[in-house]
Amino acid sequence: MASASEGPGPRAGHADRVLREAAKRAILRDDLLHLALEAETAVGIVNRKDLRAVHPRTDCTLFERALGLLTDADDQADEWTSRCRYRMQSAAVTGFSELMGEPIAAAGTTERLFATAHELTHGHPPDSWDTLMSDLVAELEIGLRRARDLRIRRRHQEAEELLHRPSTDFYGTGAEADYAEYQFQRICALIAQDRPAEASAIDDEAHSYWQNSATVIESSLHRLHHGVGLALLAEGRIAEAITRLDEGRELLRADTIRGTRRADLAHEVKLLSLLLSSVSARLALGSALPSTPANVALARADVRNVAGQLLAQAVDLLSSLRVRWRVVARTRSPLSVAFRRIYGEIALMAAELGTADAAHLGLVVATTVKQTGFALLLREQRSLMVPSVRDLVERIVLAEYDLDSARAGESSFSDALAKVSNLRNALLDELSPLLANLIIPQDRTLTQLFRALNGRHALDYLQVDDVHGKTHWFRSVADPSGSVSFDEMEFGPYCRQFLHGSDDEQALSLTMTEVRADDPIWTGLATELLPRSLRRTLGARDKVIELVISPHDELGYLPWAALHVNGAQPLVTAAVITQTPMLECLTGHFPTQVSDSALVCLTGRSSNGSGLEGLDITAESRVWELPDHDGSPPIYRCLFGAGEDPVELAGSLPEILGDADLARSFDLAHVAGHGKGSGLAQAVRLASGSLTAGRALSLTWPRAVMLRACHVGKTTDLQAAEPYGMVMALLAGGARTVLAGLLQISDPGTAEIFASIVARLAAGTRLEQALREAQLEHREENVYRWGLLGAYVI
Repeated sequence: MASASEGPGPRAGHADRVLREAAKRAILRDDLLHLALEAETAVGIVNRKDLRAVHPRTDCTLFERALGLLTDADDQADEWTSRCRYRMQSAAVTGFSELMGEPIAAAGTTERLFATAHELTHGHPPDSWDTLMSDLVAELEIGLRRARDLRIRRRHQEAEELLHRPSTDFYGTGAEADYAEYQFQRICALIAQDRPAEASAIDDEAHSYWQNSATVIESSLHRLHHGVGLALLAEGRIAEAITRLDEGRELLRADTIRGTRRADLAHEVKLLSLLLSSVSARLALGSALPSTPANVALARADVRNVAGQLLAQAVDLLSSLRVRWRVVARTRSPLSVAFRRIYGEIALMAAELGTADAAHLGLVVATTVKQTGFALLLREQRSLMVPSVRDLVERIVLAEYDLDSARAGESSFSDALAKVSNLRNALLDELSPLLANLIIPQDRTLTQLFRALNGRHALDYLQVDDVHGKTHWFRSVADPSGSVSFDEMEFGPYCRQFLHGSDDEQALSLTMTEVRADDPIWTGLATELLPRSLRRTLGARDKVIELVISPHDELGYLPWAALHVNGAQPLVTAAVITQTPMLECLTGHFPTQVSDSALVCLTGRSSNGSGLEGLDITAESRVWELPDHDGSPPIYRCLFGAGEDPVELAGSLPEILGDADLARSFDLAHVAGHGKGSGLAQAVRLASGSLTAGRALSLTWPRAVMLRACHVGKTTDLQAAEPYGMVMALLAGGARTVLAGLLQISDPGTAEIFASIVARLAAGTRLEQALREAQLEHREENVYRWGLLGAYVI
């Protein structure tokens, strides 16, 4: 295997770069995970002292608060050991923030923090053997982290000097295991300087230490294997690198998850790092080998099988860590921020593998990353919720904190986790599946996901950063047979023109009034955004498929119905199109028919020219048979096909929907107004005033909602808290299907569409099907008149 991977003669320069970069990327992943782990301890202080710290507005807000508390604690501490610990934690928070590209303006430099911590270990005479040993252990730990910090800042020579410590410094100190970490960091510094071959001398030196020491903790040897494996990878000795990485992984696995160290997060983070390094080495084996039959066969056997298995283990481990360490609830904590980037790394690896199993992993990653969702915003806005739901959310927040103190004991942790799960089920029963998934996201198996799709095709998009902070886009397609594809995609010229425009032209998303139904943009967008396999299915034309799209970020306001998939035929001709914020929120049932009563609230324009903010509601008033009224009519209860007159209701829309029993007596809410804004400030302007998404969270909504308003169908994706907006508020409040405007919509055009939909609902057609049929009636017209409405389902 070694000869096959190394090959005769000099290897191509490209392969050299690929291997060196693979090793350096693995080191960066390791740095990110360990800095996040160290910063998590410091941020945990904030979480315990200030419950509101669970939901800061930005990552820096949380870290600034942590630094403030640590600085205060440092000033007040009497013991040098405590002050030293606080400075180390401050350095961890500062260093992590900088690594993530979010430096804290008020922070001191990590260099100064480590230097003053080191001074503390020498600023007092040892009064006993125990004190002396404590000084030595502290000095070793500070030196290690200080050297890593220097290496991260590319001051490699200084880092090497700090890391070059004789093995005798570790004997009998209680810090013997740190010796392996020192050697790991030394090797990382060599790799950073493109001197990986020098790691062999460190390897020999370290093995001599292990052979001659009777007291060393052998399980720490995995760090040496990890470092040497990465050095061998950077040298191009891929087969040997794989062997060393596997040896380290097996050593660590024996002492982690299912062993005596089940609750040791540090060991689990090291295992995660090693798993991903092992996958990287195998991917490098496939990409860097000369293309000979023997090498191709070798790469195929190892990369496609073992790498896929290791990547699946990494996904499972990461899922376990998320649940056990509650990083989903603390969506801005260091670990959760780091884990998002690790998921980005896993997505890249899954896309590169390209196997069926890797495609399934890619879809799991996509749904998991989106699960960070709305949780912290709902906690922040829980005062706006109805009292019964607000009480449940409060109890869930408190119960999650019980997990912190229960981690050490298996039974107590299980009890605390069961309590949170029971509260989640109560929330699910109280209001909606979406709200339960947003407050406490849960991992879902692909079997459960396909059951929820219920014969529909699914198209999922994900935007996520990698370990370097570079943004990548991925897409998955799942069909009813259980087949999944997963690949990385890039925005082409049509996507860029539609979403962002150019130096000379505005984005088309802002000028939809000018875009014809036959404009080439729609074919271009379909080619860039829809995978070839899905385009083939849609182009077969033997039947209309049900297609659920889970967009992400700016793709959330793309008019999917207008995309051309077969010549000049828009996508809506081949599919019943619905959107869902997150695939895992699908309930598994098609939305029920709307057949009983409707709540109708329309904002109209006065005939004398006043009330210019009103809409043309003539067509909708006619189809609902509302009495003549100048301007905005009252709110009515209307019955489908019963031949009964509409019944006027007292109060505003929020007052009516604030009565849960009354709200649940309606099958449908039909609302027309002006939409604006984004996020929880997104609002619909009605005759009685504005209704914001934040306020809508406190209301109970009928299971179907038609919302003729601009922009309110656009959900906002905030970093580590997505998506949210009016549609999310309505779905969280009990709606199963919501129809809303994606961008600025046409007043007369969408009025006709909505009137046509109402007539179809009376005939028993589902809301999303009625939207499609109404759009097909107008598809030859300007897209602005029919294509900017989206149906959202759970």
